[in-house]
Amino acid sequence: MQSPTSVSSDTNHWLIENGPKELELLLRAIIYHPSAPILITDDEGTSRDASAGAGKLLGQPREKIIGHAVDEFVDPGIKPQISELWKALQEQGEQRGTLRLMGADATPQNVEYVAKGSVLPVRNVLVLRDKASQSEPASTDPFPSWVQDYALYLLDSEGRVAAWYSGAERIYDYAASEAMDRHVSLL
Repeated sequence: MQSPTSVSSDTNHWLIENGPKELELLLRAIIYHPSAPILITDDEGTSRDASAGAGKLLGQPREKIIGHAVDEFVDPGIKPQISELWKALQEQGEQRGTLRLMGADATPQNVEYVAKGSVLPVRNVLVLRDKASQSEPASTDPFPSWVQDYALYLLDSEGRVAAWYSGAERIYDYAASEAMDRHVSLL
């Protein structure tokens, strides 16, 4: 039988080696609704994953989005502003606004976006919304309304709540201020 210290050491070792990869897989499984246009990027702005909805919005298959910088999909007239916006996202952690993207047929389109930096180590999430689409009204919530059906929260390595999203607040009936930094046993 292993001692508690040995088990803890094994767990910590596993988390160091596998944690970021496992967290990213979990994020994809929870967040990726097929129709929601979502990009996961690294800190340099390169797309590391894209939902089918992002492919549809950009008029490109996912394979042509992944590995390419976000600024490759914007109107050339605003391309110089992207590095400033990206730097601000890294400094502030959150950002929202409108971008003029170029579709595969070179047709420009205005797209609203909400970006959250460092949702995982060296990973950022961008949720996009075609401004011409009236199917879902604009919201101040950083994630699309369908996410409200999920009790999303992130835990640190010690099981304490590190992020508490509005779906978790609605489902568990704890405000973020009540849940943050508390152990998951709260639930």
